[in-house]
Amino acid sequence: VDDVNLVGSIASYEYNDTSDFDVHVFVHADSTALQQLSASTRLLNSNIEQLQEGHIRFYGLPVQASTGGTDAHRPGTQASYERSMGWTLPVLSWPDLLVGPGLMDGSTVISVEQLLLDVEVFRRAARLRRGIGDPAGDPASGEVAAVGPGGTFLDRVVTRDAVRSGVWLLDRLGSHGTYDAWRAAGAKDVLEESRASAARMLAAHQDTPFDEHLARELDGLEDRAKASLRGTA
Repeated sequence: VDDVNLVGSIASYEYNDTSDFDVHVFVHADSTALQQLSASTRLLNSNIEQLQEGHIRFYGLPVQASTGGTDAHRPGTQASYERSMGWTLPVLSWPDLLVGPGLMDGSTVISVEQLLLDVEVFRRAARLRRGIGDPAGDPASGEVAAVGPGGTFLDRVVTRDAVRSGVWLLDRLGSHGTYDAWRAAGAKDVLEESRASAARMLAAHQDTPFDEHLARELDGLEDRAKASLRGTA
């Protein structure tokens, strides 16, 4: 890519309990397909986040990263590989705030199924960032000789501790049993499972009530917006 033109940029600031700083850059290249340019800018953004991390924290400002971009219009194979790679690099840089879970089609569409899948991607990337650790200081290394050939680690205390502490990642979605068990459970793919899980969560969700003052302010904002629309109709 050798003809990329900078066509605009935005620096946004949000000041509240924890200040936030973010930069958005808009580029255009006549000879480059949109998909190729999107992939290149995602990689560039991840590199910038890693380079700026120390400098931003030097001044005490939290770092925000936009992650997991995809050009896919709905969850599927394309969204899976694009978002998995798009999430991994920013998570490895470990910013203070990650934005973008569930967003698709250039961040113009929100998918609750994809949001839950993105959570699984984040959990895997976060575990990857932790690394393997020091085998010499790992209590599990001494269990190999104690269990011996043909033994099992399931009844060992170190196995329990590893599962509870997150050393071993346990997936929340997907098929991880036998083929027969998967068939007996309805042979659902991970997208169907994610959709069902999202439906259960939405059905059980209870909105957090607004206090009276905030409710009045929101009602007033809605009334002013409706009046403005009527005036331009």
